[in-house]
Amino acid sequence: RFSRSSESTPETAAPSTQSGVKVKDAVIGGGRNVRVSLYPREGSQAMAELAVREWIPVEGSPDKVRLTEPEIRMFTRDGHGLRATAREGLVSGQIKQGGFGIERGSLFGEVLIEYDRLSREERANLPGGPGDPIDPSQIVRIETERIEFDREYGKVVVAGRRLDS
Repeated sequence: RFSRSSESTPETAAPSTQSGVKVKDAVIGGGRNVRVSLYPREGSQAMAELAVREWIPVEGSPDKVRLTEPEIRMFTRDGHGLRATAREGLVSGQIKQGGFGIERGSLFGEVLIEYDRLSREERANLPGGPGDPIDPSQIVRIETERIEFDREYGKVVVAGRRLDS
């Protein structure tokens, strides 16, 4: 399930007849400066957050959305921070328990993935506290033109190389 917030101004407000991803009796239309928080089936802490400059439903598709300047922030199962940015993206999902769950997609155009070598627990135990800057040597950076992911099958493909979880 997810929650969504976006800027709503006369220029960005979606018309009521706009196509979009249908969830129950509602339609998730396009928007600008959209932030989507992804939640597990149970619990109240978000697993990941997706922020985009533009969220554009693909016309004629009930489950695909084009993204402009996506940024994904999340923690891996073992507590390592991960951030991915790109120029564009395309995601698809399924309607689950009254919400839209992103299942698979791709990011393309100047993709940057940053992975924190230290887990949340390890970072919390560092002297100085959480406000201290992160040592750049603790961040693994991967630059590529395209990545594909599939949450259902637990795989990520980076420039032709498959990474299984």
